[in-house]
Parts: sequence; C-alpha cells; structure tokens
Amino acid sequence: MMFSILIVEDEPVVRIGLRALIESETKDFHVIGEAEDGEEALAFARRYAPDLIITDIRMPVMDGLALMESLRREGITAAVFVVSGYGEFEYAQQALRAGAADFLLKPVHADSLTKALDRLRDKLQMEKTIIVHDSKEQLWSFKARAEQLADDLWNLREAAVDNELEALRLEWDAGGPPAAIERKLAGYIALMEGELRIKGGPRFSFENGMPKGGHAHFESFRELMLGMKELIRSFRNWGYGKLAQAAIDYLDAHYGDPEMSLTKVADHFEMSSANFSHVFKSELRIPFSHYLTRLRMGKAMQQISETSTKVYEIGEAVGFPDYAHFSKMFKKHTGFTPTEYRRKMRN
Repeated sequence: MMFSILIVEDEPVVRIGLRALIESETKDFHVIGEAEDGEEALAFARRYAPDLIITDIRMPVMDGLALMESLRREGITAAVFVVSGYGEFEYAQQALRAGAADFLLKPVHADSLTKALDRLRDKLQMEKTIIVHDSKEQLWSFKARAEQLADDLWNLREAAVDNELEALRLEWDAGGPPAAIERKLAGYIALMEGELRIKGGPRFSFENGMPKGGHAHFESFRELMLGMKELIRSFRNWGYGKLAQAAIDYLDAHYGDPEMSLTKVADHFEMSSANFSHVFKSELRIPFSHYLTRLRMGKAMQQISETSTKVYEIGEAVGFPDYAHFSKMFKKHTGFTPTEYRRKMRN
C-alpha cells in the first residue's frame, strides 16, 4: 500500500532535500506535491487529500500551526509531521499538542525520517482498511439513487433531477465534516459516470475546479449536474423549440425586471398566458415561475460570490426591490441568507 506526502517548506533547498530523502529511503511513501506556505498547502490538501503533510513551523502567509488548525477545522484528516529548528522547540511542542503525528529536527537526517515514517505506516494501513470498507458501504447505500439520477439526466427528466438534487442538498447540509461530504459526492459522481458511459453518453469529471468544503462544494456539484444536463441535451440533439429558446433569451436579458411575469412574457410573444405556460413547461420540463426564480438566484449567487456589491443592490439587480423578500427567497433556494452565503464563499 502506497501513501502520499505533501511537503510544505518555504526554503527550496530544504524541500529538495526532503523529497530526495523520501524517494531514496522509503518504499511505501511518495511525494505528490510541494507548497511554499500553509495557504498553498491547504488548497493542495483540499484537492488531493494527501495521507501525510510534512510542514515547516515558521513560514510566511500561513505558518505550520495555522495550517494544522485549518486542516482540523475543514475535516481534512492527513497526518502531520512538523519540522523545526533548535530555537523553535516551543512551536514544535505546540504542534504536538495540536495533534501532529511527529516532529523532525532541522537538518532532517535519513534515519530520523525513516523511523518516523515507519511509526506512521502501520497506523495509516489500518485506517485505510477501515476507510475503504466504510466507503464501499456508503457507495452501495446510494448506488441505486446515483444510477436513477444518471437515467433522469440521460432522458432529461428535469423535475426528477431537481427533486433528487434538493434531497441530496438536505442530506449533505446535515452531514459531517467537509472532507466526508466531498468523498460522498466523488463516489456519487463515479457511479453516475459509469452509468452514463454504459448508455454511450459524454464523459465528465469531478476535476472541474470545484471549490472544496461544505455547502459551497455541494453547490458546485449541483452546477456540474445542471451543466451535465445541458451537455446531454446537446449530445443527444434534443434542442429546445424556437419559442422556448426565444423565451430563454428574453429572460436572460430581462430577469432584473421586478415586473417580470409569465403574462408579460406571453404578451411579448403575442400568446395567451395559458398557451405560453403549456409550451414553456412542455419544452423545458419546468414551470415558468421555477425557471425564473432559478435564473435570478443563479445570477444573485454569482454576484454575491464574485463581487463586493451590497447584497440589497444585488437583490434589486435580479428583480427583487424588497430586500426582505429577496433574502427569504435566497435562503429558501440556497439554505443561507445572502450575507451568510457571501461569508461562506469567501472563507
């Protein structure tokens, strides 16, 4: 069983030396990445989940102690070795109290490194065995649901897709640390990918720059599924009719109009409200009001996460002049108030 290591050190010479020692002195560990500070290391750990992080204590931007605190807060379970100099022993003691698996004294020698890795190996092997067993049980428990969602996506049953995504959102919001949620989503996607491949569908991947952690991570999963739906629509050449496409274009240009309504759009296309509603829902498999709300909330989420515009101004821009109503609708759609969502996205 091979275990992965991330080296975190701001001095290039030390990084090179550690990598050389690991590659020459150990068989069960391999270096999968390097980082110059704790902030860079945290981003790498979120994405690649190394088994072990070997980190210096004193670094710019984010030091080793702050990195360990961030890892624990986000539920990232990598073991940590801290590297310290003679004058930094107090920091090393703090790191051990904070949960570091071991510490190495600079300069790091081959014998001290291999002994520390030997002590860690058995523990990691046992944990891996448990995790693999648990992961198999978890995957099996929602295998049928993942395959059903794949079938609904393939056949563009949009209401069924929306219902399953909402059910999943409630489960993920209720369940556990971000790293565990991430593993579940990755497993769900793997099962769906296999089912779509059997159907002859287009390939898609989890590695699409999705942010890690909590609700923001689930929203990226949700957006991936909705994007997959449109990819399948194009792949199967199941395009929208001319009227539906014209309505979509019209709403994209006028979603910020607070007076926007089904009647207003129907009048624009010189149709009765009942007839337009029937055609719209038949083509897009979603009621007009749901489509308009989803469009507005999507635009609001994008502006809240990507700009510093005041949230009440964003509400007005997407068609909600009454901030209380906008906040209520936003929380119903995302699970968070606009202010909470901005804070979580930035964190």
